[in-house]
Amino acid sequence: MIEYLEGKLIDLTTVKATVLVSGIGYGIHITLTTFDRICHLQGQNIIFHTTQIFREDSNRLFGFMDKGEKRLFETLHPSIGPKTTLSLLGHLTQDILQQAIEYGEVETLIKVPGIGKKSAERIIVELKGKLQNVPMEKTDHEDAVQALIHIGYTSTEARKKVLSAKETLSKNAPLQELLKVALKTKI
Repeated sequence: MIEYLEGKLIDLTTVKATVLVSGIGYGIHITLTTFDRICHLQGQNIIFHTTQIFREDSNRLFGFMDKGEKRLFETLHPSIGPKTTLSLLGHLTQDILQQAIEYGEVETLIKVPGIGKKSAERIIVELKGKLQNVPMEKTDHEDAVQALIHIGYTSTEARKKVLSAKETLSKNAPLQELLKVALKTKI
């Protein structure tokens, strides 16, 4: 099994990267998030953490920029398939995706192209509770949710407000800014 590849990025589309390693070009399926992170690296050396999936009719490599995303993919894809998993990881951050599944937030999942209400509900039913072995870092997201709960919002209301606020802010927005926007957000 191929767990890791390092080589020259020689071709790139929004769904696939080709990496040249010792004269062999490996086609690696990627998320939109990964594409955004590497689109400026064409012709340069790149490292992918990979998962290889064998089927009767195919042998595919899936590549990720960090081990956390790879672990999350490996947890999700047996239940919902690699294509759906790549779509979810390409449109939602790892922590938002995990929390949407764990807390049954259908509204968050249906924002992903190709995921309807029934699919979102199926994903939640099949995966709720299975993400406990996927390490989740303590984030400002959780701190903001806890702060909103502390001032009187229900857990569901607080999570919806924070998720909505995170979509409008930059990834590294400080906790104070996240709380300020979350408080103004209508759910």
